[in-house]
Amino acid sequence: PIACFAEFESGSGEQLWLRGLVGRVDGSEILRAEGRSGDAQALGIAVAEDLLRQGAAQLLAAAYVE
Repeated sequence: PIACFAEFESGSGEQLWLRGLVGRVDGSEILRAEGRSGDAQALGIAVAEDLLRQGAAQLLAAAYVE
């Protein structure tokens, strides 16, 4: 129930575009977050925190119980 995809965008101000997803095992609920930044570590943290704010911890806890 976890996925991410990153693309490096070159050109004016090289940056990384990261999209993350956490969902219920049965697909009934899917949370998405994305962002762009030149700082890969900060971007990963920001996307993860966004997913957590949306309730990803509860979805993941349920996935490991099933």
